Amino acid sequence: MKQYNSTTLVRTIWSLLLVISALCLIPTMAEAQLSVRSRTRATIKGFHGGTGQVRLTLSRGKAPYTVKLTAYPEEYRGQQTTFTSQKEETIIYNLPKGRYTLEVSDANGSVETVSSSVREVGVGLNDFWVNAKWSQLHTSEKNPSRWLSTRIFDPDNSIVPYYYSSEIDSIAKYFDIAICVSDDYYNGYEKGRKDLNWLDLKEAKTAPTFEGTYGCWLVQDPVYDDNGKPTGQTVERSHLFVKVPDDSPSPDELYYNSRFALPFGDKEKIGIAIRVKGSSDPKNSDYSNAQYLFDAKKSADPNPWIEMVGEGKDDPCEYKPTFALKKDVVEKMNLQFPVKVKCSSGTEITFTDRNDTTPKDLGALDYNSYTWIYMRDASGKESSMGFRTGKPIGPYAEKFLGYLRYYSDTDPARIWDETEGWQHDPKSGGPSTRDYCTGEVKMVLALTLQEKHFDKAFKTPFADAQITLEAAPPGYKPLNKYFPKIGEPINVPAKHLSALFFPFPSESAPEDNPYEKPYFDVHVPDGNYYFTVSFHTICGDPEDESVRVQHNSFSRKYELVNQGEDLKPQFEKVDCKTIRVYPFRGAKSREILLLNGKAVRVYARAAQTAPNAYGTVADGSVYFDPERSSQSPEDCYIELPWRNSTVTIQYNYESISPRTKIIPCLNIVKKITVETTAPSYDGYQLYTYICPNGSKAYVSVLPIRTAGETLIELRDVKDINKIYASKTLPSKDQGKSVSFDLTGDNIQTKYRLYIRTGSDQCVLDNGGEIIKMSDFRGFSFVKGATNTKYCEGDTIKLECPPILPKSTYTWTRPDGKHETGRKIAIPHAPRTLSGVWTLEVSGIPCEDSEAVQTVSFPLSVAPPELWWSEKAKSADWNSFENWADKDGKPANAIPAKCTDVHLPAVVEKFYPNLDPKKTIREPFGEPLCNDIYFHFGSALGEPQRLTHYSRAFIDYNFGIVQSDGTIKAHEDSKHPGAYDRILSRDEWHLLSTPIKNVYAGDFALGGYPLTYQCYLKVKDLMDFRKIFERPINKLGCLIAAYNYALAFKVEGYHPEKLGAKDHTNLNGLKGIIRLPFYENKELAPYYPLHRYYKNWYWYTYDEDKKEGKVTAVRPEPASYFAYFDLNTLKAVCKVDSVKRYPALDYRFLFEDDKTNAIGTTVDANGNQVEGYTLRVSRPAVSDNRFTLVGNPFMCPIDYERLFNANKKNNLRPGLYIYADGAWRLASKRGSTMRAKRDKEFDAIAPLQAFVIFLKSENPNQTLYFPTAPAEISVLRDPNTSKFELRSTDEELEELEELSERYVAVTVTDERGGYASAELLPENREESMPALFASESMQTAPLVYFISPTDSTCNFVQTNVPSAVVELGVFAPTDGMLTLDFTTLAEKPFDKLALYDRLRGTEQDLLANPTYSYGYSERDGRRFELRMSYGNIRYDEQQDHQADLAIERTATGYRISYDKGIAGYQLYSVQGYLLERATTDGQTQVDIEMPETEVVLLEVQSTDGLRWIKKLQR
Repeated sequence: MKQYNSTTLVRTIWSLLLVISALCLIPTMAEAQLSVRSRTRATIKGFHGGTGQVRLTLSRGKAPYTVKLTAYPEEYRGQQTTFTSQKEETIIYNLPKGRYTLEVSDANGSVETVSSSVREVGVGLNDFWVNAKWSQLHTSEKNPSRWLSTRIFDPDNSIVPYYYSSEIDSIAKYFDIAICVSDDYYNGYEKGRKDLNWLDLKEAKTAPTFEGTYGCWLVQDPVYDDNGKPTGQTVERSHLFVKVPDDSPSPDELYYNSRFALPFGDKEKIGIAIRVKGSSDPKNSDYSNAQYLFDAKKSADPNPWIEMVGEGKDDPCEYKPTFALKKDVVEKMNLQFPVKVKCSSGTEITFTDRNDTTPKDLGALDYNSYTWIYMRDASGKESSMGFRTGKPIGPYAEKFLGYLRYYSDTDPARIWDETEGWQHDPKSGGPSTRDYCTGEVKMVLALTLQEKHFDKAFKTPFADAQITLEAAPPGYKPLNKYFPKIGEPINVPAKHLSALFFPFPSESAPEDNPYEKPYFDVHVPDGNYYFTVSFHTICGDPEDESVRVQHNSFSRKYELVNQGEDLKPQFEKVDCKTIRVYPFRGAKSREILLLNGKAVRVYARAAQTAPNAYGTVADGSVYFDPERSSQSPEDCYIELPWRNSTVTIQYNYESISPRTKIIPCLNIVKKITVETTAPSYDGYQLYTYICPNGSKAYVSVLPIRTAGETLIELRDVKDINKIYASKTLPSKDQGKSVSFDLTGDNIQTKYRLYIRTGSDQCVLDNGGEIIKMSDFRGFSFVKGATNTKYCEGDTIKLECPPILPKSTYTWTRPDGKHETGRKIAIPHAPRTLSGVWTLEVSGIPCEDSEAVQTVSFPLSVAPPELWWSEKAKSADWNSFENWADKDGKPANAIPAKCTDVHLPAVVEKFYPNLDPKKTIREPFGEPLCNDIYFHFGSALGEPQRLTHYSRAFIDYNFGIVQSDGTIKAHEDSKHPGAYDRILSRDEWHLLSTPIKNVYAGDFALGGYPLTYQCYLKVKDLMDFRKIFERPINKLGCLIAAYNYALAFKVEGYHPEKLGAKDHTNLNGLKGIIRLPFYENKELAPYYPLHRYYKNWYWYTYDEDKKEGKVTAVRPEPASYFAYFDLNTLKAVCKVDSVKRYPALDYRFLFEDDKTNAIGTTVDANGNQVEGYTLRVSRPAVSDNRFTLVGNPFMCPIDYERLFNANKKNNLRPGLYIYADGAWRLASKRGSTMRAKRDKEFDAIAPLQAFVIFLKSENPNQTLYFPTAPAEISVLRDPNTSKFELRSTDEELEELEELSERYVAVTVTDERGGYASAELLPENREESMPALFASESMQTAPLVYFISPTDSTCNFVQTNVPSAVVELGVFAPTDGMLTLDFTTLAEKPFDKLALYDRLRGTEQDLLANPTYSYGYSERDGRRFELRMSYGNIRYDEQQDHQADLAIERTATGYRISYDKGIAGYQLYSVQGYLLERATTDGQTQVDIEMPETEVVLLEVQSTDGLRWIKKLQR
């Protein structure tokens, strides 16, 4: 092989590079583009030709450079426009004001164009003006001296524009200077009356010679630091020296006399005038007068004769420093006595001889400003001095009032400084003052008073001060009588001589001076306290000051987030020898340990113990620091041996050793059991997808906790032996991912991921873990997009599982904006983000090449309040289009956990129904809300499915009494119809209370108006007046004792009736009794006889102090209901108290108290099913088979389903509902044809109570309400037809085919009141008794059949194999009634007739099914039904007694009987005979009523019949 030495090799490579460079394969130099930056200098106004400049800085170009002025102002025309330069900085000089365009080119041909503007400056305050002070620093070598010097422009306070110099040679180039008095300038030169002596400033470049009247000489100026103190260094500068004219005061006299404002006509004190050189226009000049040019410090004699020898600070109220002559100055200057000294305060002192060493004061001086001092001896020598000892006045006024934090370990000696005054003790607040678990700190606040006089602090006592607490943080309240009350002043006693005031003393503080000492057992809330203090200063001046006290105990409270419950330590197997314990797994965020609410570093120690081993076999520690962004709590681990063992983990705020004492609140112990550990996979590196067309799928998985060769398989979720794909990862490839490409039937939405690993001696498998595919045929894989409902202000968190490592993720919001990233979080989400979102994922090779795959999904961002829309399109709770916001506008959202929901009284078609067939769960999940308000008349289908809500409110709406006495529903213009259904006044309503723990007192309004409550007690079915009216007369009565039902009536408007003329309380409630109400403070004024308290207090009473003290408090919510006198409506001394349970009282009554979900009940076959079981409570009376029960659901109940569920449970096949002024019987659908108008009663409405009829009087009865499965559920869809009437054709078909006896009758009065009864076939069902309401309740007529066996009155009559059945009618008032027999089965009847006993007439009902007549009270058993069907035949000669017809006349009654009336007698109710008459067989007799209200009439007929009737006047 040929060998090369290094030199040969280098030369060869370099030659090759040169050749390649020559061939332009490698560029040898980068050609750069010329860059030009321009800056300008302003031109001086009035200066001929201009002084402006354009400065060009050139870079990245090649010289020479050419600059052409291509545009410039008119004033520049005719001058040079092209310039050439070899330098990278080029300056164009002598430019007038204006805008310039410059074209710059270089040797490479690169051209750049820039534009610059030259502005104009002049003389005066805004530009050039004389601001340097007169100085005697360089002129006082000889005394007396007549010279002063100045820099003209002060370089340390420069006012010179950019690129101009403040040196005198530069000033001389552009300006003329004149030394003159104010009068010469203002009244002479400025007005054009005289010129000034303008000086020709030429620098001499020598030290001062003091020849002539002025000169520009070089001096050494001292250099000062930032604090104005000399550094010891000097700098050479040129000064203008001016000799003060002999006829003018000396420099020291000028200094002393120039401290005041000078008039324009001053002719004594010299100043400096400046003008633009070459200009004669006074407008181009300016003047600085002596007052401005003489400075108290800079212009004084640098060698004064006196010095301060006494500070004069002992008297805080007056500053009088003392002065004495300097001995060395007396000798050096050979001063002649007496020496006089005067100052600007007006005081003058005299030193009589050189032995006069007595310090003298110049009177009371201003400590914070300069005093101008002038000195003169007997020979005429002079000196001056500017004296100031105090600090410069700061930007803020000094405050007397302050505060400090006073700890239990505070040293009083450390909180006072003779210079600064009160200060916090830096060594206080140590561990002895703190409890790290509670955060409690032994610290109190102290107000402080101090004064600073002459840089010295003085304590100001609080004696006789007045202190007022103006404001305090929320939660502050006085804990004892010494505590300040907001707005009430505290007068501090005269004996309080301390300058500390402790405003929050203990109750044990001495009464005569309670605020002088700290009390660390008293704590007040952190926050801002505002105090105002009125006091007198040490010098006796009154002061009023305020202070904001920021109370922060700076407590150190450590706490584990969620008390450490989130921490779920895990371990992972590294190999067959080692495990890693992750103590911080499970943490929901980087916040694990909090210090005062902020996350801090947390330490963990793991100690491993093993069976049959003594003590700890291994241990280790780790910490997590939330401030380290690179550290994740999930990744922190401790390595321990892999063996069967128990690992105990402890946590702390500092490192832990076996002897570390952990504070109690952090002393939690987590234990994990270590066994052989199976392999798994890394969830963060699991990549999956299924293409939108379903043709391809992909899985990439990274196995973890593996050792050796690893088998990875995708198996069937249900059949673990069915394998879709399999691969083996060699040992050398551990830590690498395994991927699968899937097609056809191998594509599944879920797989069981099976991993097996380890050597022959250490084989482990995971048994198969379920993994879910990211299926782009839907969007269920997007986390946060399903089963999620957001609230306004929430953080929207969306996450797409990893699809491919290189994929990008773009989210398109409903508002059109875009977000990027696999995970996104949008804080403070507005409602505009509610709607359809789109996710685009890039780089997915579903077709021939990689492409973006798109999936859309809806998100809901709900406001705090939503209303079910009156125009809802469906019953779907989870539909955007069914909800309106608080303003009635489409909400484009559905309720979330934060949303209060209102269900209105009236809707066009749909109330919400939570049946999964009606409310679709995908993608939003189960319905939920915060509070739900049921406006009266509303309903919620399947309410038991609303398990996630906070509180339910139920409305009973009675309307608002108007000024004219009419009653109208409350109107909400934003939600029409929301309150439109109301309960009538002056009528009884059977109501249910479907929420827990409702009391009778909850319906009481304190008599404004009166309300009435009753419950059901049936004593005697034959006496309807004893059927119902039993008042609920205890306000503390739990309605649950009456099966969550009651009868309720509210007085209407009656202007003359107490309790009915004033509706203040109910009107204040907008006519709505909303339950529960007791926690609503806004409603409290309208329940004046109700009080609610959350806590129970124990007190002790101090007889001496005549005051009570709370000794204990126990949470015990309770309501107190007061009674009132019905005659006065005033409260009486009787109160019922009841316990309240806010956690339960707002819940539906069918929910289990512990789970807040519906429980279980039994079906008709005794099987356990979902539902509610009511243990029936009944009054102990003679007939307790009748029981009032409330509908426990805010949903209609299907009666037939209710009966079917309870038919084996002693329940008769019918129930009673009080409606429209009468009891109605609801019986099973399909069991009878029933009268049309009663068919609406096969469903029980929400808030409706009803009466069940039990077969026996067994006291232990239950009523079952199954709600699932659907085929037996008692709940009816609230959106189906309420009546579910069958068509006329359907009814006719059933009637035509019915071969058994069936007759239904309806009675109707003139006002539309009605009732029905049925006569069923023999042995069909049990008879159902008729119920009569009390006199105050019955407003509609009743019709009933009378059993021939026991004379009972029945709405449903069965088991009567008789040709004649009595028919009874009752009406609350007389009038016309109509009996309608339209609904009957004609097929079985040969005869069906109605016989009127009063008229003695029979009507064929098969031919004419309606009968009308005039009703009176005695007509109860006036009719009979005559029938012939089957084996039952009516005999015309059948023995029966005809009835006597009685009709009213104008003066009495008319009696009629076809066979003739023999006579009659009238008796009083006491049995006295009032009248007797013989009528000789007349068929009609008129009887005139005597003057009595009630009589008994006895009538005899000619054929031997006898009647006794009661007649009323």
